[in-house]
Formats: sequence, C-alpha cells, structure tokens
Amino acid sequence: MTIEYIANKSKELLANQIDSYRSIHQKSGIIIAIAALFAPLFLFLIEKGYKWIQISSVIIIIPMIIGTIFLLITLMSRKLSIGYDETTFEYLINQEIDYVHKFEIAYNKYSIEKNEIILIRQNSRYNRGILLIIISILLSIGLLVTNTVI
Repeated sequence: MTIEYIANKSKELLANQIDSYRSIHQKSGIIIAIAALFAPLFLFLIEKGYKWIQISSVIIIIPMIIGTIFLLITLMSRKLSIGYDETTFEYLINQEIDYVHKFEIAYNKYSIEKNEIILIRQNSRYNRGILLIIISILLSIGLLVTNTVI
C-alpha cells in the first residue's frame, strides 16, 4: 500500500462519517414532522371515545413526546470535525508530498476518532427516539381500533 492510498482511504472514511451524520439529521427531521402531524390527528380521532380511551391516549402520547425530544437532541448534536481546513494549506504547500500525505492521514485519523464519539451518541439518541415513537404509534393504532370496535 502506498501512502497516497492510505490518505485517500482516510478521506473516504471521514466523508462516510459526515454523510452518516447528515443522514441521521435528515431522517430525524422527517420523523419529527410525521410525529407532529400524527399526535394531534390521533387525539382528534379519540376525542369522542370513552373516558378510559381518552386517558389511555394521553398516556400513549407520552412516549411519542419523549421520542421526539430524543430526535430534537439528535438535531442539536455537536459539529463534526472535517479534517484540516484552509489555513493549513499555506503550511503544507512547501512540504514534500509524503509529508503532506502523512499529515493528512494524521489529521483525518484525529477527526475520525473525535467524530466517532459524537456519532455513537447521535445514533443512540436517534434509535431510542425511533423506538419510542414506533411503540407509541403502534399502541395508538391499537387504541383507535379498540375505540372503533367498541
């Protein structure tokens, strides 16, 4: 393996982390919008149900709210490290190409390790939020069916 190949691989790994980060942000925003539309619709449909169904519906909405909060926290995650910036170019312009590649590899490695901590937290919050929202939606559908049958 050449040093240039390793430098390119480190760039690819860093780019994959950034793409994953952006993807989670995008998915979180979409799911928050869906949950924000579903909750009022669900409560509207249950409005004329029995008292115990209305009380159950409020309890069922709680996991959805908590899940939405997890997704909102996901959207407020810290900024990722994206490798070295423009200020480093002037320093590297007069260096040997092998040194530049080694410098890039070291900087990308540092960024990847720093980003990994952020991505693990972000993915954990996202997964917990999704799980709570799915549970809430399934229970809501069950309650709607029960309300319809009764």
